Amino acid sequence: MEKIAAIIVTYNGQQWTEKCFGSLLNSSIPLKIFAIDNGSTDGTREKLKNDYSGVTLIENNENLGFGKANNIGLKLALEEGFDYVLLLNQDAWIEPNTIENLVRVHKSNPEYGVLSPIHLAGSGDKLDQKFNGLLRRDQGIELLDDLLAANSNLKDVYPFSFINAAAWMISRECLERIGGFDPVFPHYGEDNDFLNRCFLHGFKLGVVPQARIYHDRENQVKLIDNLYAADTLYVTFLKELKVLDHNFKTRYRSFRRNTIKRILWWLFRGDTARAGALYKALVRLDKNKQEIENNILASLHGRTFI
Repeated sequence: MEKIAAIIVTYNGQQWTEKCFGSLLNSSIPLKIFAIDNGSTDGTREKLKNDYSGVTLIENNENLGFGKANNIGLKLALEEGFDYVLLLNQDAWIEPNTIENLVRVHKSNPEYGVLSPIHLAGSGDKLDQKFNGLLRRDQGIELLDDLLAANSNLKDVYPFSFINAAAWMISRECLERIGGFDPVFPHYGEDNDFLNRCFLHGFKLGVVPQARIYHDRENQVKLIDNLYAADTLYVTFLKELKVLDHNFKTRYRSFRRNTIKRILWWLFRGDTARAGALYKALVRLDKNKQEIENNILASLHGRTFI
């Protein structure tokens, strides 16, 4: 029987603990569950210790973000010889046969490095809003048409170019080749980058319509999601710059020159807030420039980040 690990990064998510971890314990396929806690202060750690003694809890002293925290679990999963790893958001939960269906499909379609279920909203009566948006573009249209037609001939798997990492099942072969998340991404953008590396090395991403999760996005605490918020702007720049080729130095010089022009433009317009945000993001990029270039080269050669 395949060995399967589930990794959940937690941060002040006590309200979802029972649904998330309870659903994993009810999986039709046995799992080893890793909880990587990023410094919760709302009782999440205590609840896991008291009510879920079978869960391996790793306690970080600070919030490492999504990618770095998941990398801790991914490293353990590889060391312990797991065949598959399920990444699941703390505010999501699965059906009993979700993982069974994902594994079944992968065994017949091993070219898929990452498989994801259908993402429903926490209420269960509609699609998750971001997943719904993905279905209405690009490669998702075929699956959406089949779902709306109540097509009894749904395919086992539909190829996609992007699905967010709220629920990914990653094969061991993919992890050994691709590695974990690039730690240069503080939060957001790391899933785009991971998939870019998957595609570069010949793996595919797919959605399995017979597998489902519930993502309680509507009850998340609203996070700051402003174009000029520090992390958001920095990640936007990273996604633009981390192209998997050997032209980083040329691209960075051009990017830096254009960013300085933008800073001067906003200063001329009297918008010191935008100019300041751009400047801070550029300083941060300059500081991490060598790491970004090194990680591009690592990505091209399939070297891992875990």
